[in-house]
Amino acid sequence: YGDITKFHQQVTFVSQSPYLVSGSLEDNVTLGREYDVAYYATLVEALAIEDLKDSQRNIRKVSGGQRQRIAIMRALLKRPRILFLDEVTSALDTATQNTTLQFLSSLPFIDLIFFISHRDECRRFFKKEISLEKFKIS
Repeated sequence: YGDITKFHQQVTFVSQSPYLVSGSLEDNVTLGREYDVAYYATLVEALAIEDLKDSQRNIRKVSGGQRQRIAIMRALLKRPRILFLDEVTSALDTATQNTTLQFLSSLPFIDLIFFISHRDECRRFFKKEISLEKFKIS
């Protein structure tokens, strides 16, 4: 990972209740940074937020599940090697959650995902589990 600045650039955190800015989907995902247009389109499709893609409406007024997927997309646009996800699928229905987690687990640039969740069904998408309740790694 090199120096600490480079390390920080490769680590991303997404919370359960992410903040969105007033503006479009693109405004919220890119936050004014340059980005790969083709990869952006891939993320829009993979995270099932096509309905917001062409909208210029105020994205701050979206559902909790859409908000979480926008925040995941924002994080993935940076192509982090380490990803911390804190209850980021709590507002998603089971099918969307499964599609999202399958996509996350398929990304080759991510070395490590810390996925915090109370949903037991999320376990199957990850290789190791750390149970804070039982203090064990399985």
